Amino acid sequence: MTHERRIDHREPLHLEVLLAGGGKGVTRNVSHSGLLIDTDCQQDLGSFIDFEILFPTAGGQLGFQARGEVVRLEPAGGGAAVAVRVLATQLKPLD
Repeated sequence: MTHERRIDHREPLHLEVLLAGGGKGVTRNVSHSGLLIDTDCQQDLGSFIDFEILFPTAGGQLGFQARGEVVRLEPAGGGAAVAVRVLATQLKPLD
């Protein structure tokens, strides 16, 4: 039996993710401290990734930029589900 290590509740949410280096993905779920991304971009366990999630708002698009650590990889279709622990974030309006 696997021990659950998550502290924060995860909400199912499907948002486009832009990965540094030109890759893309879609969130499967998100929480305060992490998220699960479905992507066909190669990731390595323990590596650090930079990504951005775009949110449409009444005042224009808002970019959620973050840096995270890959803490788990699961095969998913032709790619992988990448579990990321969020380390740093920044919100910024996009022109």
